[in-house]
Amino acid sequence: MTLRNISTFALCFALPLVGCGGDKDDDHTGHMHTDEMDTDTDTDADADTDADTDTDTDTDTDTDFDLSFSGSGYNPHEGQLVEFALVDDADATTTVWQSTVSAGAISESWAGALADGHSYTLYWYADLSGDSACTAPPADHGWSESISTVSGAVDITRDHDAIFEYDVCSHF
Repeated sequence: MTLRNISTFALCFALPLVGCGGDKDDDHTGHMHTDEMDTDTDTDADADTDADTDTDTDTDTDTDFDLSFSGSGYNPHEGQLVEFALVDDADATTTVWQSTVSAGAISESWAGALADGHSYTLYWYADLSGDSACTAPPADHGWSESISTVSGAVDITRDHDAIFEYDVCSHF
C-alpha cells in the first residue's frame, strides 16, 4: 500500500463524510497495483497467502506399475466368480477386483495397481459354493502369491492346483 493510500484510508476512517470512494483522478482506491501484489515464490499446491512461507514443491514421485494375472486349468470353476485382493504388506491397504473363469482360464490386468518400492500379497478365490462370498476351503478354493519389492510391472502366472489356503477369506 502506498503512503497516499494510507493517508486516504486514515482520512476516510477519521472523517467518514469525506468522499472516499475515489474520484476520477485517484486510481489508488478500489484495486491493486502490481507493486502491491503477492510476489512470494511459493511453489506448493496449497492456497497462497502473504504469511505462507512454504518452500516445498509438492510432487508425487511414486511410480505406479501394472499388475497382470493369468492361469489355466481352472476348469472346475468354469463361469464362477473369482475375486482378487491385493494387499500392501506395509499398511494392509487392500484393493479388490472381480473376474470370471472363462474357457478354464483367468486373465486379468490392472493398470497402475502397484507402487514403486512396495511389496504386496495377491489373494484370490474361486466361488465354488456360488454364494458370492469367500468361504474357507473346501467350500471355495483360495490361493495367494507374494509380490516382492516392486520396481516395474509384475506378471503373475499361476495355474490351478488343489493346494488351497485357508486364510484367504480374511482379506475379502
